[in-house]
Amino acid sequence: MPVPIRRWLEVQGFERNPFEYYEADREELLASYFVEPEWFEALRGDPRQPASAVLFAPRGYGKTSQRLQIARLCGLEAQPPALVVQITDYKWLPADLTTLTARDYLRHITDQACRQLWEHCQRNPELHSRFHGQPYALLRLHALRYWAAPPSYRLRLPEPALDPEIVAELARTFRLPAASGDARMLVEQFAQHYEGLSDSDLQSELLELAGMGGFVSLYILLDRTDEDQWTVHNPEMVLARLQPLISDLPVLEHPGYAFKFFLPDTLQSLFAERRVGRVGERPPSYLLRWRDHDLLAMLARRLQAYSQPAGRVTRAARVNRFQDLCERDGDADQRLVRAAAGSPRRMIQLARELVEQHCTRIDNAEARIPPDLLNSVIPLPVPLLSLDAEGFVCFDGQRDEKVQLTEMERKVLTELWRQRGKLISKRDLTHAIYGKSEPNDIEALEKIVKRLRHKLALHRNLTEEQCRYVEYVRQTGYRLVNYDPGQ
Repeated sequence: MPVPIRRWLEVQGFERNPFEYYEADREELLASYFVEPEWFEALRGDPRQPASAVLFAPRGYGKTSQRLQIARLCGLEAQPPALVVQITDYKWLPADLTTLTARDYLRHITDQACRQLWEHCQRNPELHSRFHGQPYALLRLHALRYWAAPPSYRLRLPEPALDPEIVAELARTFRLPAASGDARMLVEQFAQHYEGLSDSDLQSELLELAGMGGFVSLYILLDRTDEDQWTVHNPEMVLARLQPLISDLPVLEHPGYAFKFFLPDTLQSLFAERRVGRVGERPPSYLLRWRDHDLLAMLARRLQAYSQPAGRVTRAARVNRFQDLCERDGDADQRLVRAAAGSPRRMIQLARELVEQHCTRIDNAEARIPPDLLNSVIPLPVPLLSLDAEGFVCFDGQRDEKVQLTEMERKVLTELWRQRGKLISKRDLTHAIYGKSEPNDIEALEKIVKRLRHKLALHRNLTEEQCRYVEYVRQTGYRLVNYDPGQ
């Protein structure tokens, strides 16, 4: 009878299943095994001196984990904190994207920020008293939220707790026709004032109210831009959604604001090709790529975070390596990392598959993963590709003169090697090879790449799927993978 996964993991020393989830926003212990890329501090920035930035990464490489870590470190855990607004749902965007402007984004951001600010004040008696002790500030907060909220939601917004006498006094001060001390009517009338403000004035108003709530700046984190049915395989649609905001430097560089974009790397070349704003310079951009030792550290920390200390329940030692779950001594961790090809998500998926298959094959919870299962789920590591100083193909550092490439195949591989790890659009790659980019040239490039992929796999006695070096990203271009990062 198969052993339940939970029972097997308990016997091995785990409190919970470390492989149950691989979506960052479902991982409660993410902070325990988060590995910072070398540029993470620059991407995160300082809430006291906020600055916008863009992160590009392939799917499954950890954009969301970067976003969640920044939200945690720069939000309420920071001293002083930023008011963090996370945008991961884009259903509020207009159906006709040709009408979309940065103002639409500001309205949505203001709606989310005012809601969070109000809820924060409700949880903090001191802040609650501060706002209620300043009727004008309370009116501004409610009116700004009313202005920003979708019309269908406005009637459900809370009414400010203002005495009728104060309502009447505020109405006289601002020459508003609020009658009978009606606080809701006063809010509605005052909200009209925001319609005529510039984007800059709106940002300043929101920042000032956030400051009253104890926040020194606003961090706007935009993620999951390519994960609905319209954008999952359509970088052009993602670009259409983002361009009005990411091209508006006055909004992005407004004092007290940091806009952080977590974007698929399919957009990096598209931004350059379409000359979208000044992305890469203002705001600066970063490319998320993991080295093997980063992934090994990530895996080890994850196993340690989910495993229990020695002496509890089964007295099993804390798990430090995936190899600890396998029979004999070996290189299971390195094989997981190599097979993941730079993707933390893929690494956890493979580990999960190993554990699930193992538990269906055993009837003893103490049995560890055997070599034959490891070999069936994770084939032997693909040799790492590099080019030597003379342009010859090398595998694991050894020149392989059997790989005979044509001049055009060598040009393509050399350009991919020059930009290794980076996604290159078909147009850019064609231009680098031919000096131009016509439809016929792109078609010729596709044939060259097909022959190149076949030759690289043929001399390793593997199929193209097992031994892939030139990865195709749908509707975008090519990326060199399984290359030697040390070369």
